[in-house]
Amino acid sequence: MPPPHQPLASASGSGSSSASPVPPTAPRRSIARRSCQLCRQRKARCELPDETVPDSPVPLAQELKCHRCKVLREDCVVLSAGRAGTSKKRKADDAPTNDATPPVRAQQPAPPAGADEEHTIMSTFEPGRPTQPVGKSSLRYHSRPLTLTTEMLRLAFAPEATSATDAWPISVEVVQDAYHQLLLIHPALPALSPPTATASISERLLQRLMWYVCGLHTPSFPTSTLQTLAEDIPRLRDDVLRRLPTSLDTVLALQLFGIFVPLGVLPGQAVIEARSVGKNDMVHVAASHVLRRLQAADTPSVTAYNLAWTALLDTKLRISTELDSDRPAAPDDLGTAITSARNLVSVPGQAWAAHLASDDATSRARAVGQLALCDRIIRDGQVLQTMQAMYSAIDQMAHGTITPSNVVAIGAQQLSGATEAREATEDLLNTSLSMYSLDPTDPLVRPWLTCRAIHSAHRDGKIQRTALRLLMATHYLPRDTSVENAERVRQALQRSYHTPDVLAFFTADPSPAGFDLIPSLSTSRMASLEAILGSFQRLLPTDLQPWHELWAMAVDGTSVFKEMQAGSIMLVGPMNGEKGERALRQKSRIHEWGGAKAGLLAVADILLQGEAGVVPVPPGAKTIGTMCDKLVRSMIKVMDERQFDDDPSGRQGLHVEHPRLLGGK
Repeated sequence: MPPPHQPLASASGSGSSSASPVPPTAPRRSIARRSCQLCRQRKARCELPDETVPDSPVPLAQELKCHRCKVLREDCVVLSAGRAGTSKKRKADDAPTNDATPPVRAQQPAPPAGADEEHTIMSTFEPGRPTQPVGKSSLRYHSRPLTLTTEMLRLAFAPEATSATDAWPISVEVVQDAYHQLLLIHPALPALSPPTATASISERLLQRLMWYVCGLHTPSFPTSTLQTLAEDIPRLRDDVLRRLPTSLDTVLALQLFGIFVPLGVLPGQAVIEARSVGKNDMVHVAASHVLRRLQAADTPSVTAYNLAWTALLDTKLRISTELDSDRPAAPDDLGTAITSARNLVSVPGQAWAAHLASDDATSRARAVGQLALCDRIIRDGQVLQTMQAMYSAIDQMAHGTITPSNVVAIGAQQLSGATEAREATEDLLNTSLSMYSLDPTDPLVRPWLTCRAIHSAHRDGKIQRTALRLLMATHYLPRDTSVENAERVRQALQRSYHTPDVLAFFTADPSPAGFDLIPSLSTSRMASLEAILGSFQRLLPTDLQPWHELWAMAVDGTSVFKEMQAGSIMLVGPMNGEKGERALRQKSRIHEWGGAKAGLLAVADILLQGEAGVVPVPPGAKTIGTMCDKLVRSMIKVMDERQFDDDPSGRQGLHVEHPRLLGGK
């Protein structure tokens, strides 16, 4: 350690002769660097694109601003500052002449009456509303962390866009027919009105999204207005999700967004980044959260009638989310919701049902949508209860409370119960159609019944697929009780998706428990698949539908053709390495592939046209529809190649029927 006050260089022991010479310092600038007022206040380097701009109290144009002023969206003013590197120290009692934001917090003006009845989660923390008078801003005097964060967020997010409301070019009458179809899907929506800049942020999002969906299916709607709406909607959605105002408009807007934008990309709009596409359950969760707060609070602006129908639609969306999961779980209020929906449909004298015979087209469309909502809750709720009972059976077997034969019996019982429940629901629907004189060919009723047929066939396929998975999981459940029961069930269900294990299940000798159920499952699965294809082809591209959800159903139905599922045991998937695979395929009978392929291509064309609406998709642009279309066509290509490899005789075919699956030996 060197002695006190001894230079470190001499303490190194190498002497001054071996020390490295000190590099000369850089020459000082002879010309002062130009700096704007904001950068000068912050004592930060100012990056002006052109340092020869003349001094002026007038703010620079956007292209001449320094980098910092562009980012903070501040005025960039360049004034002469004398010699570089010098600054006078301001006295403590001097006023900050150049600071844009005074240190004293000013009173906020009260909002106009009725402009925004929303209450926010964090009333003291609203990044979209300035905590000080709007104008120039400086972060210098924001010493409190919360105030500083609020100001930074206010600067980071762009101001509300008003281009869509400056001069609204469309009248409500132009999109009236599309709006009536929209009420079939969401009957709790408010009346359609031109967007206004004075409305609350949730109302702005709701109205813009309603206009976009309706305009997409109105041929005379200007594409420039659609594009403006498409630019505003994602930003408004982010603002609403960040604040989550407690209002009915918030719930309705998020519900509508979850229905028509389930993958985060608006219908008809190009996908910027493929990795940004994904199911966004956060929107549904946020809508349910705000709805619970509304139900707990006494909000005078929300009627019990509107709240009740909004809550029913929330239940429908939660059921749909569970049905799309790998291991669905029924909500706690599912039984209550099914009972309420059934009473609303079956009990005569309901106030809403009186509008089914109304002369007012909007009231009638809303009533048909309410009937469709109740019917959907009943159907999907019964499917979810059936699937949960099947999965519960394998859990009980893992705990040792029931045997494999009990699991098979439960599966058969649930399949029979699901068929009876579906028939009862169809009878209830037919009674309602007859009671209220609803013509299935009516332009308002036909789109609903067509989409209902697609949903019903798709849900039936889910039950049949779950039943087959139940049989396979029963066969593959590990017997090692040292492993946790949940892990054993997970492994068994995982093997029910693994193609070699699926093939081994069907060719096992002796036959696994419940194998005698396979022929009936095969027939039912094929019938559901044909029903989906037929119902899709009854759709019209001009129908207003949640096209991205329909795309997901089409892709799921198409996947049946290349996987070995309950339908008809498709032996066209990747099964490399299985002993006896080719011999088994050659003994199988393949047929009807040509007609099914044509049906799939027709479905893809309808869905592509429906998703695009009146917006022309640029050549090569990727939308959700074009991505799904590519997936469907690639599946068809794979199946064509498999067919020629496995069927040298050239027979056109779709599904494989093994003699054992038809009851043979």
